[in-house]
Amino acid sequence: MKQDVILVLDCGATNVRAMAVDRQGNIIARAATANASDIAAEKSDWHQWSLEAIMQRFADCCRQIHDQLASCTVRALPSRPLASMARW
Repeated sequence: MKQDVILVLDCGATNVRAMAVDRQGNIIARAATANASDIAAEKSDWHQWSLEAIMQRFADCCRQIHDQLASCTVRALPSRPLASMARW
């Protein structure tokens, strides 16, 4: 029988991560990549992140853990974020 996991995506200011977690909270697989920001044109001490680049980084991390999840069934991608993502 395949092990049930949920897929957790975490976007921080410096890193983007994808993790698969089992019912007991154990991390089954994980991958991370740097999350680079750009200097905002409006103000040089502001940083901004490209949503498209973040989504690509999430996809890259998911690809990295894909093979580790061959014996698992991804049951959910939690839909309740800890914070909202703003897009302008």
